[in-house]
Amino acid sequence: MTTIAFVTPWYGENVPGGAEAQTRQTAVHLHAVGIPVEILTTCARDLYSDWSHNHHRPGVELVQGIPVRRFPVQPRDKAAFDAVNWRLIHKLPITADQERTFLTEMIRVPALYDYMRQQQERYLFIFIPYMFATTVYGAAIAPERSLMIPCLHDEPYLRLAGYREPVQQVKGLLFFTEAEAKLADTFFPDHNGQIRQVVGGGMDTDVEASATRFWQQFGAKMGEKRPFILYAGRREISKNT
Repeated sequence: MTTIAFVTPWYGENVPGGAEAQTRQTAVHLHAVGIPVEILTTCARDLYSDWSHNHHRPGVELVQGIPVRRFPVQPRDKAAFDAVNWRLIHKLPITADQERTFLTEMIRVPALYDYMRQQQERYLFIFIPYMFATTVYGAAIAPERSLMIPCLHDEPYLRLAGYREPVQQVKGLLFFTEAEAKLADTFFPDHNGQIRQVVGGGMDTDVEASATRFWQQFGAKMGEKRPFILYAGRREISKNT
């Protein structure tokens, strides 16, 4: 049976982030039902760490029973990357050269791509999310054996030309919502026979909740504002939320 390999910039039981949590939960549940799964990732710790520092040792370790293959990151020009990223976050225009700097000075992990080239026949690759270098450069290696969970949202990065080919060349795109699928059709309209499917995302429902307790605590503040939407996420300028 072909092994499913999730390709993601960092991985661990306590790594923060939505895409990171979905990767972990999906991999764990696939493993639990007997589907061969591995994680191909870097030695960087997480989004908030130094992306040129190898926090983890290179090699294979088991995390919740799943083989995690970590590859060393190389030095990068953080100042150059940050300068372009600042412009993107503030919705300022950038040049083609600045876009190249943004992509090449993001995460540098050539050993990962070498491994993928050598072992591609073993795997079905699933890249998550769209915007990191592990997806941009990894998706070009075996696009016919690759799917992507892009985790799209309307943000400045989505408009970069450098993402068009990686997103549109893989075998298929898997989305969490219909709105995300529509966003893909807007920014990446060239399907080329590509599979595009809304699959949703799993969540843990084994939680204790009480509407009565909620209204006892917050009802006075909300008054008669029903129905309502409770948003429990964080505000993040880089994600346009």
